[in-house]
Amino acid sequence: MGQPDSVTGVVIVVLLVLPGAAFTWALERQMGAYGVSLADRVLRFVGVSFVFHLVLLPLDFWVLQRVLRAAGDAPKWGEVLLGWVYLAVLFTAAYVIGSVIGGLYRSRGGSNGEWRRLRSRLSADAERTLLRWALGHDPAPRAWDRLFTDRTSRYLRIRLVDGTWVAGLFADRSYAGGFPNPTDLLLERAWAVDQATGQLAEDPGPSYPLYVPAEQIAWVEQIPIAIDDSKEGAT
Repeated sequence: MGQPDSVTGVVIVVLLVLPGAAFTWALERQMGAYGVSLADRVLRFVGVSFVFHLVLLPLDFWVLQRVLRAAGDAPKWGEVLLGWVYLAVLFTAAYVIGSVIGGLYRSRGGSNGEWRRLRSRLSADAERTLLRWALGHDPAPRAWDRLFTDRTSRYLRIRLVDGTWVAGLFADRSYAGGFPNPTDLLLERAWAVDQATGQLAEDPGPSYPLYVPAEQIAWVEQIPIAIDDSKEGAT
């Protein structure tokens, strides 16, 4: 009798934690661990698993009944295969949902090339509602994080601690380190700056990425980008 009890425990534990694990893994592969503590991650993990099993309770019961019945007798490969398929489907469903929600969150406000087809089926209000229900209001833990919560493309003009001016485009291929990681900044395309006045130069200069360590930043200004993505509209 000890063997069925052990098998029962393993099957139930795997079934209970699998949706939350798959969802959390997929979500954080897309959006990182921004603003997430261990307690937040555990609550998300448990909450997602609870929702999945609340919706699938009749199917859970039916599959468990079939699989656990086989655990007490000689192995029955039909029941084993049924359990394997059910776990695979459960994992895949949770992983896909986590990837979609994380991808929509990560790419919000940008050109959204890889999510354009999905967004064509969602209104802006529907997308905001979906993310709010799935992730909450997600308040930024620091002013730096709040500055980059909206992924809308813009120019940034930055004054360094030594008085040097730098500027560049913050868009889809840019990155701003968020809590709990260091607050460094990678701008995908630099823009030349007049060091005497701090104004963006007429000629952008060579096109190259610009990395700015957090400890070198004294002051940051956002400059909205024009529809035609031209420098004149950004000034």
